[in-house]
Amino acid sequence: MTQDRHYRRAMTTDRALAILDEHSGTQFDPAAVELLRAELAVSPQISTVFATVGDTAAQDAQLACDHALPAGYIGGHAR
Repeated sequence: MTQDRHYRRAMTTDRALAILDEHSGTQFDPAAVELLRAELAVSPQISTVFATVGDTAAQDAQLACDHALPAGYIGGHAR
């Protein structure tokens, strides 16, 4: 959401978070949204990771390594 795509421009982190909040419980897992919000509250620099790393796998790996996700949690699935 915070990356340019061939079909749309990147949105700001604030706009992406607003969309996550709006669709929490329908399109997005509320626990994941809550965890992201909690992490942003204590580690605001994580938004830079999302804004600069275009590879989803790299984003997941960054979160799994640096934050409170269980070991082996990549891409929303326990592996």
